Order: sequence, then C-alpha cells, then structure tokens
Amino acid sequence: MVEGLVNLSGTNQNLINFDEAINLILSLKRYIVVKTKKITLNKSIGRILSKKLITLCDNPPVDISSMDGYAIKKRDCNKEKILKVVDESSAGSPSKKKVLNGQAVRIFTGAAIPLGANKVIIQEDVRIISKNKIRITECSNSENTFIRKKGTDFKKGNLIRT
Repeated sequence: MVEGLVNLSGTNQNLINFDEAINLILSLKRYIVVKTKKITLNKSIGRILSKKLITLCDNPPVDISSMDGYAIKKRDCNKEKILKVVDESSAGSPSKKKVLNGQAVRIFTGAAIPLGANKVIIQEDVRIISKNKIRITECSNSENTFIRKKGTDFKKGNLIRT
C-alpha cells in the first residue's frame, strides 16, 4: 500500500497514487469503445458531449430590456421631464416605432429595444400622468442602461463546450 493512503473499501487491495491511476486508465483507452448518439437537447441531461458545440447565433439576438419600464433616449433622462408614450414592446411583440426626442416606449423584460432608444427607465422611476404620458421622477446618469446588448451571453460561432 502507498504510504499515507487509507484503504476505505475494507479489502486488502493495494491502493495506487493519482498519477499511477491516470496512467493505468490511459493505457486501457484503446480497449474502450465510446458510442455516440444524436439526441434532442431535452434528453441530454446526464450525458456528455462527444463533439464541439458551436453557437449558431448571438444570444440575445438583439439588444433587450433587462427590466420593465420605458425605453427612451439618454438625452431625455432628466428628472421631472414629461415624455409621450408612443408604443409598447414585449418579448415576442417588439415595437416597430422609432423613439424620437421626448418620446418613450413602454417596455417589458426580455423585449427588443426599439430603434432610437438607448436607455430603459425602470417603471419605479416614473409617474404615469395619462395613458400616453409619463413624468420621470428619478433618472440616474450611471452607465447602467438596463439594456442587455446583443451577443452578451455568447456570439455566433463561439465554442460553448468541447
């Protein structure tokens, strides 16, 4: 038995150190047959990849909102500013309107950022004046725009796993 190792199996077999175990396994690899099978992702739990996994697209595929609120232009980020709400954008139903100065689009988490907008004001930082008007009550000038940029998780062609 290798000094310093304890045999916990209760048998009298000699234990080997880690390096010897790795070398033994590698010497036997020519006798090991690995079978691969193509399966759907939902059946892949507990399985091991047999090939490289390369991404087919960017994720997220477009800039999306990370919070519920209003998509606006950064230059309109002023406390007490009143903005006209011109549309709504939700996941699966993006707004087709371009956000202009003085305008906002009601936006929900996961929704595509409308053209022209570069900041999301969270809903807690506005007061609804009417169906199509809001007043900004808080507007941080921090770099956090509450926008997850296209490809933040991964970009098309990235190697996920080998």
